[in-house]
Amino acid sequence: SEVRRRRFFEPKSIERKKKKAAKRRKSLKETMRNEERE
Repeated sequence: SEVRRRRFFEPKSIERKKKKAAKRRKSLKETMRNEERE
């Protein structure tokens, strides 16, 4: 049952990871822009 549960919850965790990665990417781009300005 645990394996089934894991499989069921995996998509949500992957979505969360993707969202976190997107946020990280955005913040990285912003910091790079800030460094370029200075």
